[in-house]
Amino acid sequence: MQDFALSPEEVLGLPLDQLGLAILKDLLVNNETNEVNWIQAAARSYGPDAVQALAEGWAWLHQNGLVARGQQTMYAPGLIFVTRLGRQVAVDGLPMVRAIQRLGLDLALEGRQILWLHRDKESNSSSAVMMPLVHCVRRCPVL
Repeated sequence: MQDFALSPEEVLGLPLDQLGLAILKDLLVNNETNEVNWIQAAARSYGPDAVQALAEGWAWLHQNGLVARGQQTMYAPGLIFVTRLGRQVAVDGLPMVRAIQRLGLDLALEGRQILWLHRDKESNSSSAVMMPLVHCVRRCPVL
């Protein structure tokens, strides 16, 4: 949280996914592994409304599988880690997450492939192709 550069107005004004991505990048830059400590540091720098918005950003990160709970101890509550998907999204940006949400996919990172169904209206036939997810995300018209 030490280099989190968003103003309180930006925190409150950003769409939830963009706020979550900003938090995710901050976690990676600062090698942060504790959600509780991060939120407490935010409370020292931001007002209650901004802190609540940041907590929403954290909830979005958890919901989308970009961070996960680490092994908890009674001496270190709030341990987290950035998931493999979270690291990929930090590099590739939000289009991947948005496409996964729109397509309703449950992403399996191994091989990162999806079954892409195509229906030809003229011949009334269907075909299925396994495509790398990143390739599909960049080509999908739903973005």
